[in-house]
Amino acid sequence: MTKNVENRARVQAGVKTGGQFAAEMHSEPAGISLMTEPSPLDKTAVGIVGALVRARSNMEMGAWQRRQDKGRYGYEHEPRDPVPEVLVELDRRAKYFETLPREEQEAVLEQLKMQQHQYLLKPGQQLGNEKVRLADNLDTSGNVGLALVAQKVVANAGIPGPVTMTEIGDRTAFTVQDGAIQHTIHIGANSLALSATPADGEDYQRGDWFSRAYISSSGGYVFETTRPEDLRRAYESFREYAVMMDVVADSSFRDAESSVGALDRSARTAELRAEGAEYVLDVSADEPALTTDGGTPLHPAMVRGFLDHVAAQTGHADGDALISNLREVFRETDRRLVQ
Repeated sequence: MTKNVENRARVQAGVKTGGQFAAEMHSEPAGISLMTEPSPLDKTAVGIVGALVRARSNMEMGAWQRRQDKGRYGYEHEPRDPVPEVLVELDRRAKYFETLPREEQEAVLEQLKMQQHQYLLKPGQQLGNEKVRLADNLDTSGNVGLALVAQKVVANAGIPGPVTMTEIGDRTAFTVQDGAIQHTIHIGANSLALSATPADGEDYQRGDWFSRAYISSSGGYVFETTRPEDLRRAYESFREYAVMMDVVADSSFRDAESSVGALDRSARTAELRAEGAEYVLDVSADEPALTTDGGTPLHPAMVRGFLDHVAAQTGHADGDALISNLREVFRETDRRLVQ
């Protein structure tokens, strides 16, 4: 068994916009003006917001039309109500969003309660931020728009340690160095995946244990306000398991991958496989307990013999040694996670 875890204000006429507005608001004595340098990515970023606004505008228009259709049942012969002016104006602004002054763009986001996307309207967009650095020779020919959003998700998720953007494409990849473990985060428009690899790329057996920590999920949307929190929780669970697999790979269980299934650090349990069947060993108490995968407890008289049998096939002297070493795996994982 593997670990799968699975924006109402209107802008008044005459308000200065863009660089002119920023320069005048930040003007310095002696005629020196501080302006944010435009970036080649600004157009891409604003285009992302424009697409989101048009999609939301279409949703609002569709919702109004459905309410109209429902209210017209039995009155289809009567003329339709005119489209509300607020929707007509929203449709116009959405259609030409990229050409609007920035203040009017922000007003549209406020009207739609989409203020969380305002950061994409700021001039000077760039890859990398206060949390994310860029890998050397990063190929930026892929989906840069997604990368701009994904790096914001990573920054807001509060992933511990330095994060490096390593790939831009249909999914944006980030790596996090965690001691001898390299974690990789893949963020797509509707997907999230987390994996771990050993620092020693030749340690294939450790890599096999790390594969158990892999998490992949689909659904949701990278633009959702909850995405950073989703990533934070997923990464926390994923890292815990990856660290435990690293401990296992250094333990007496290193060569017992076929006999040891899923481990649960909080419950202090491990799945053991023998003779084509799976059992759950619980070492949380002084005396170990063993149940079938269906939850039926084994009689205490059977536990000792079973554990001795599994110990023999996993390279342990006896059942006591197996239990002791399993408890040490959990304790060492605890120590690693609090460092």
